[in-house]
Amino acid sequence: MIRVALVNDDEVVVRGLDAMMRSYGHRVEVVELVAGRPVAQPVDVALYDTFGMGQGNGPAVRRLVDSPQVRKVAVYTWNFQPWLIRDTLNQGVRGYLSKSLPAARLVDALTAIAAGQLVVS
Repeated sequence: MIRVALVNDDEVVVRGLDAMMRSYGHRVEVVELVAGRPVAQPVDVALYDTFGMGQGNGPAVRRLVDSPQVRKVAVYTWNFQPWLIRDTLNQGVRGYLSKSLPAARLVDALTAIAAGQLVVS
């Protein structure tokens, strides 16, 4: 079981992701829905949704990577430009995940990231 924080500045997005993962409650515990504030409790992975928050290589990602509450960071995005993936991973992000992933594959990716793997979908 891994602990996940869903990070976005829009409540509708984090609640939608939370609902998507409910069927996988035996593998993933969504412990925090973060809309516009820092992660407040320890998590294995923070899933950062870039929608409305700039790219995956910005200051919000740096804050998550540096947070003592967050073990690993995964970026959830539509933008797969090679330079952006490289810049984002160079900041210490351990996952660069497509928003087109179905819930089962998203959970698989988050589990692999929590286990220490680098995952780019």
